Amino acid sequence: MGFSEEGFRRRVKFERERREWTQAELADQLNARGGTFGKFYPSTIAKIENPAGDKPRAIRLDEAAALADVFGVGIDEMLGARKSFDRKAALEHLGDVAARSYSQISGATAAVMEAVAGLRLSPDDLEELAVLLENDLLRQDDPATDKKAILAQHTALLFRQESKDALRTLSGVTALARLPESEVDRYWKTHNEAVEKAYAAEQGIDVPHNEDDCLKAVSDDLDSSS
Repeated sequence: MGFSEEGFRRRVKFERERREWTQAELADQLNARGGTFGKFYPSTIAKIENPAGDKPRAIRLDEAAALADVFGVGIDEMLGARKSFDRKAALEHLGDVAARSYSQISGATAAVMEAVAGLRLSPDDLEELAVLLENDLLRQDDPATDKKAILAQHTALLFRQESKDALRTLSGVTALARLPESEVDRYWKTHNEAVEKAYAAEQGIDVPHNEDDCLKAVSDDLDSSS
């Protein structure tokens, strides 16, 4: 074959094991599809995955195509080839979309809070007015309007808090999508440590930080370096 068989063999084993198939089950899957390659046996799969001796069993092109098909993976990908330029473009697009979304949410939040200010209800006013209305101690002609104003402002304040979380996340997405290559390994390590700590926390293992803390640290670090 006109490609490196070693990588292909490793990928066959990887794809089989990730599906928790035995070599016999993979052979059955291939035989069920039929083809020009003849019949597969568990020993055939074993020889493909683990070649032995000075003259290992060669992999024919039709066999390689059948294996790629049964895994639902392209031949190029089975060989380790990646269309990095497509992913790079998609990553740049993600960064642009996240940045625009940040601006839109930030603008929407500012507009909502400006409108809320027009209700002329401070946090102290809200609490006092709610108590007076609840106890029917406030004389006014339109109690429904005051109640709606309180409910609307309270919900708007919740929106502002939730938008802060969304903005923080979008800021992180934007920064990571545009991360210089020299910084990738450092943040990759930070991410993996965060995932490990989060898993430990889920298992009830006492850890000093959870995933949110680690992600916050990454975001803070990105903010300070930008």
